[in-house]
Amino acid sequence: MTDFISAQIKPFEYPSISLSKQQKLYAENLVKTTQTLRVKGNVKSLKIIELEGNYEGKSNGNGEKKLFNKYFKINSYEFLPNNKLKIHKYQYGIRGDENTSKNAILDTTTTKTAYYFDEINDKLLKITETLLKRSEKHITETKINSEGFISEKIAYNLNENEEKEVYYSIKYVLRRNKISWVKENSNLEDERGKLSLRGENYKKINNPKPLMTSEFIGNAHVTKQFDGHGNIVTMGSYEPDIRSSLPNNYTFTYQYNEDNELIEIHRNGIGLISYHNFITKIVYENYDKNGNWQNMTIKTSDDSGSLSEVKYRREIRYY
Repeated sequence: MTDFISAQIKPFEYPSISLSKQQKLYAENLVKTTQTLRVKGNVKSLKIIELEGNYEGKSNGNGEKKLFNKYFKINSYEFLPNNKLKIHKYQYGIRGDENTSKNAILDTTTTKTAYYFDEINDKLLKITETLLKRSEKHITETKINSEGFISEKIAYNLNENEEKEVYYSIKYVLRRNKISWVKENSNLEDERGKLSLRGENYKKINNPKPLMTSEFIGNAHVTKQFDGHGNIVTMGSYEPDIRSSLPNNYTFTYQYNEDNELIEIHRNGIGLISYHNFITKIVYENYDKNGNWQNMTIKTSDDSGSLSEVKYRREIRYY
C-alpha cells in the first residue's frame, strides 16, 4: 500500500545534514531564514496550505478502492526584515465527512515556535514552543547564554487555570571545552551527562561543495549525499536482518530543476513500509514576480497502481 504520509514530501524543507548533539546546543544552528524555507526576496510572511490530500488505496474484496481526503495542514511563518524566522505555526487535523452535521474541522492540533533575538546584536536569546491539542497545553522554553549555547530548557504543562507545572527541566553548564547537563524529571530519577566541544565541532556544516555524510540511527547505517547547493541527492540505509522486524534497507534518489527545485524522487527498499518503485513527481504550476512558486501538485505512484496526490498553495507577503 502506498504510504500516504511519506508521499507528502515537505514542500518547504528538504532532508538536510543531521546536527550532532553538540551542534543542537549552539543557538546559531537553530536559526531559520527565508533561505531555509526556500523563498526568494524580502519576505514578511509565508503560508503553505494543503488544499487537497487524496489517496487511492488498494482494492478491497469488492473491487472498490478507499479514498482519503480528511486531513488538513497549514504552515504559517513570519520573518524579520533581516530574513530570520520569528514565528512558525503549524496546524493539522481531520476534516469532518461531507454529510456530517458537526463542524467541518475536527480534532485540530496547533504547534507554535517563536524565536526571540537581541535587538542590538541580533543574537538568539530564547525559543518558546507551544503545543495545543484538545484540552492539553504544553510549553517548552529554551534559554540561550551569552556564549551562544543553550543554558536551560524547561517544559511545562498548563492546567485548567493556565498555571505552569514543570514536568522536566535541563540545565547546561559550559566549562572550558565541555558542556555538563542535568535533567530533572518530575516523576523519574534525574539524568546527567557531558559533551566535549573539540575545536569547532559545534558549528553547523555549510557545504559549498558535494558532501557525503554517514551516521547510525539505531542499528541502521544511514548515508546522505549532497550536491554543492546543499540539495540532497541520495539517501540510503542498511540494517542487518535481526528477524524481529524488517530491516531498514532502502535507497532514495532526488532530482532537481535548473532553479534547484525538487522535481522527482525515486524510492526502493524497506523502511517504515515497503517501497516498490515509488516515484514521486512535483509539478510547480505558477510563480509570483519574485520567482516563488504559488501552487504545487505532488503525485506518488508505485508498482501496485496505488496513487496519492497532494496539492499545495503558498501565500506570500513581502516587506
